[in-house]
Amino acid sequence: MIKIRKKRGFTIVELMVGIVVSSILALTAGTMLVFISLSWRRGTDSTELQRDATFAMDMFSRAIRPGHTSYIQASGSTLIAGAKSFYLSGTSLWYDPDMGTTGDEVEIIKDKVSSLTFTKDPTAHSVDINMVLQDSPDSITLNAEITYRI
Repeated sequence: MIKIRKKRGFTIVELMVGIVVSSILALTAGTMLVFISLSWRRGTDSTELQRDATFAMDMFSRAIRPGHTSYIQASGSTLIAGAKSFYLSGTSLWYDPDMGTTGDEVEIIKDKVSSLTFTKDPTAHSVDINMVLQDSPDSITLNAEITYRI
């Protein structure tokens, strides 16, 4: 009498097919994770640029609006509003809340300002601000006119 043995386990072909399918799924999942991570990082960097730009413009506005013609001096990359000043040093924006005191300067935006221009228009009683922030590959261009009191 012939005994029929029950087959136990998988054949080598079945194992190879399983390994190939698993490898393709793992590679696809890994690639998706990398792209999701890059997308998240880029969105975070863009949001950070927007936050920095909003913060700087708010500080400019708070310094300029209560001023008057003799109170505000704006030229190039320097803005002086009373005792307060904003200036560009390299690619960083600095704020000095009291020009009479040394050592109280604060770096508002670090290594992201590619250009900054303040222009005072005494006839319109305003200061034009043009600022470009860049954090590769993202960039934001801001153009604002802030009117001060006369």
